[in-house]
Amino acid sequence: MLLILFTLVGCKPSLPTLETPSNIRLEEAQLKFDAVTHATLYIIEINGITHETSNTYYDLTPGEIHQIRVKATAPTHQDSPYSEISTFDLTITPEVPTNLKFEESTVTWDHMQGATHYILTINNLDIHTTTNSVSLEPYFTNQMTITVEGIYPHGRSEKSAPILYNNGHSYLYSFTLNYSKQSTIDLDLQVLTQRDIFNPSHPLKDAQGNTLSESNFASNKLLKSSYLSTLDLGEHKFYLSTSFGDYEFIINITNTDRPYMISGSEIYNTGSQPANFYFELFGGTITHLSGNQIQASDYFKNPSHIQIQASYIASMFENPERQTLILSYTLEKGNQIVIGYIFIKRLTIE
Repeated sequence: MLLILFTLVGCKPSLPTLETPSNIRLEEAQLKFDAVTHATLYIIEINGITHETSNTYYDLTPGEIHQIRVKATAPTHQDSPYSEISTFDLTITPEVPTNLKFEESTVTWDHMQGATHYILTINNLDIHTTTNSVSLEPYFTNQMTITVEGIYPHGRSEKSAPILYNNGHSYLYSFTLNYSKQSTIDLDLQVLTQRDIFNPSHPLKDAQGNTLSESNFASNKLLKSSYLSTLDLGEHKFYLSTSFGDYEFIINITNTDRPYMISGSEIYNTGSQPANFYFELFGGTITHLSGNQIQASDYFKNPSHIQIQASYIASMFENPERQTLILSYTLEKGNQIVIGYIFIKRLTIE
């Protein structure tokens, strides 16, 4: 009987051991590590003092040097071994980015050693970026206060000294479109700009301040071909008044019968929406679209419209260094061949 009891006790299985927490790191003065399968608690030892948490992050006290090791626990498992000791120095003051400048619609500042990314603030809008250069074309307002912060593993810097900027314009954003006197199509500004800013309370005015009539600007979104064909060659500016401010439209009038792109060649895109481009083909066709590994499945094409899928744009912008996608298109009409380019620029808003 004693032998049987001894055998049963001796065969009792031991509990499995949890894996040691790994990837212990510092992000903005917060300790982080990867979750351990089956763990319910973590023991964090900081300078010899232990702390329990069910989270995989822990706020550290700034201004101190921390020597840290972590282990995982669970009632169904044996505790993991402690991780190797990691030392994090939070006595280092995060450096404020220097030499903030605004030139030719682009903000730049010095690259800061050790910074993981930056937060550029324009008025109340935060733009997160890993580069030290940002085009402000999508964000223009009449007046801008611009600052930048550096984000480091050991914390977040103070804001830089601000740039105070008055762009000298009375409009919020400017759109450029093309139109030939040979065309007979109306310009649908809502479709072409992909902006929901058109309604009866928003009049469109020419550069002299004259409000366009219904016969020239139908349904508060259609610039009529009968009106556009009367304009002189060259650029003509129009302004749409909204409750937020004015939008500028620059219509470039030509007199060509060659196929051309009506839409502006540059757009900004976050990767969450498709990019649309519209053409006047005069009976011709869009025969080719190429560049940046684009495949036929990455875009939709009908006789006068190309839509580039959001999934393609998002996949291309997964590379944080890529700021612009450049695609080429070919238009053909009889013996006429037109080659042009599309520029899709990264737009980041957080």
